[in-house]
Amino acid sequence: MTLDKKEVFNASSANYLMEHDKLWTEIKKETDKPFPYCLYDCFPEFIGKTNDSDYTTVILEDKGIFNVEVVYDAFTQYPQLSIDNALNSESVIIKAIAMLDKRLGKRKLKNLKYSSNVNPLILGFYKLRCEAEGIMTFEDRHT
Repeated sequence: MTLDKKEVFNASSANYLMEHDKLWTEIKKETDKPFPYCLYDCFPEFIGKTNDSDYTTVILEDKGIFNVEVVYDAFTQYPQLSIDNALNSESVIIKAIAMLDKRLGKRKLKNLKYSSNVNPLILGFYKLRCEAEGIMTFEDRHT
């Protein structure tokens, strides 16, 4: 997905698998603890954000690396969701798409409280939408 000739989102199974393997190689160099403790040692900032089986996915998604299958699932589920359910979804992709949805009105957009601790894709789409609507982001209003 591009905007003004700049890539804002990309998903690739091949890239995801390559980065997944690279991540695990990196982890094996750092620790010899078993799963999931090896992940907790190397990426403590994600503890409690997801269950153990999805930990690697969350780490990669935070880096902007998405498996195309997850994107397809999100695009399949999204049309059946209300805007509130989309905004509260566990899926990063669904939350990001919701930022661009016309059902997300200006009033609700102003009331969202996204700051730098949210996934970069969601934050990027949030800032993009706020800019398009002429709304200051939550971060800008509280600095």
